[in-house]
Amino acid sequence: MSDTSRVDRPAIPRLSDIVTIAVWIAAVSGLIEGILLDISRAWPRVLAPYKASAHLLWIAPTVDILQFVLLACLLRVVAPIVAGRIRPRYVLVCWMVFVFCSVATVALALNVVHIASAIVLAAGASVAAMRALDRRESSVRQYLRRRIWAIPVALVLVGLGVSLTDTWSEQQRYNRLPPVVQGRVK
Repeated sequence: MSDTSRVDRPAIPRLSDIVTIAVWIAAVSGLIEGILLDISRAWPRVLAPYKASAHLLWIAPTVDILQFVLLACLLRVVAPIVAGRIRPRYVLVCWMVFVFCSVATVALALNVVHIASAIVLAAGASVAAMRALDRRESSVRQYLRRRIWAIPVALVLVGLGVSLTDTWSEQQRYNRLPPVVQGRVK
């Protein structure tokens, strides 16, 4: 059997490649989303302070990571079906999907942007990301894969920082309470 009789099949990306992209984009967009929601607590017309905890700084990236990993698994399942049509650009299309979802999520987080505007913004950002990554995608992916350990470390540190800040502010409020005098408050 000669090599010419074989049908050239496009390389299907590994799940680890797609998950690496998903985890990094989800972590960054989740952190941005958490920061926006945390800042917006200062303006009750946008988001009431009691409806959003400062713990959003680590919860939003964690939830986004879980959602994007599920999306990455779905994209990997679809890969053999679609990879023949888009050949070597499949990983770039995965980047586009993740950038689109992350920009749309961040844009819609505060319910200030209309959904159509968020979709147009997300589509433009995903096309821009695809063009920017066109020649460098493989090296960027390898760079991110080598540093993926930083994401759980950062999430744990942010979670600890928020918890310590909550504990400290609770202690400060307690210290400012008026003293109690034999059964009655001054």
